[in-house]
Amino acid sequence: MALVTTYTVTGKKEGQITFKFDLNGDLILFKYEGDPLDKLQRAWLYPRIPINEKKMDIWRAIKNFTVTKGDPVITFDAFWKTYGKKQKLTRAKKLWSKLTDTEKFNAIAKIKSYNNWLARQNGTPKMLPDTYIYQKRWLDDFND
Repeated sequence: MALVTTYTVTGKKEGQITFKFDLNGDLILFKYEGDPLDKLQRAWLYPRIPINEKKMDIWRAIKNFTVTKGDPVITFDAFWKTYGKKQKLTRAKKLWSKLTDTEKFNAIAKIKSYNNWLARQNGTPKMLPDTYIYQKRWLDDFND
């Protein structure tokens, strides 16, 4: 198996893009997972697909995207540790097992935004992890 560098890109809406580059920095894989792209989204995306790793700097500069270098860790343990509120383990684990890999990635990726939103609220308690998973709260806009 060849050594590759992986970048995962997520935006404000559900879905993610994975780019993989070989040791020379050349694109060897492009994968989009999420809702089907409309004509306007495709027209924006396809000319911007980075053909080499150096062009990932353009993606990092886009404020609406989060770019993660390396294979994302989407295990339940990664979620549990990142979420921090350690209650209702059994139910949370069961709900986690039903999520797609994209949902798992987004659930973990949005915890920081959720925590920042909570910090701006006056005493709003953090929901239990099983509730966060069951209600797919990572789909919420925590910028408001």
